[in-house]
Amino acid sequence: MTIFVTCECGKTYQLSDDKAGKRGKCQKCGNPFQVPSAGDVADAPVSSTRDSSSTQGSMNSWDDVRDFILSEYSGRIQEDDGESITLLKYWDDDRSQMIVVRKVMSKTGVLWIDIKSPVGIMPDQMLPRVCEKLNDWVCGGMTKFGDRYWVRHSMPIGDTSEEELLFPLDIVAGVADTLEETFVGGDDQ
Repeated sequence: MTIFVTCECGKTYQLSDDKAGKRGKCQKCGNPFQVPSAGDVADAPVSSTRDSSSTQGSMNSWDDVRDFILSEYSGRIQEDDGESITLLKYWDDDRSQMIVVRKVMSKTGVLWIDIKSPVGIMPDQMLPRVCEKLNDWVCGGMTKFGDRYWVRHSMPIGDTSEEELLFPLDIVAGVADTLEETFVGGDDQ
């Protein structure tokens, strides 16, 4: 099982389960963190000694979300049409994963953020195994767009902190990357 750990600074680590319960140090900000033990929720944000209240902005509109993503992922943006952003998330092991973030208006008029990341093309008979594996993680779910399956999560926009946005981006990308590597064979599709 893979453990996803996100530091308060936004840096995400994809760790093997043998790291469970150990201490680490963030390579980006230098803060110490505790890797959750096997009995804990494996993809909970790690706590550090850094006071993040002064650096966390509040996002209340799509423009706020878009501006933050364009700034945070500068140099990794593949496409931005104003309504959606496609970016690449890089892992420490030189793997990368595409993430699409777009604004969605609900039927009741509430603005949401839709986050999705591709897993790939899979035969339908493989879906029960993939869904069982997906059940091991805190993540929105799986959906199909065109001929590819995607991991997807949605959240409302409104008083959203940077961490509240970065954490699901990292989890969706990490889960999709793991499913892609396990069931599709990697980035070749």
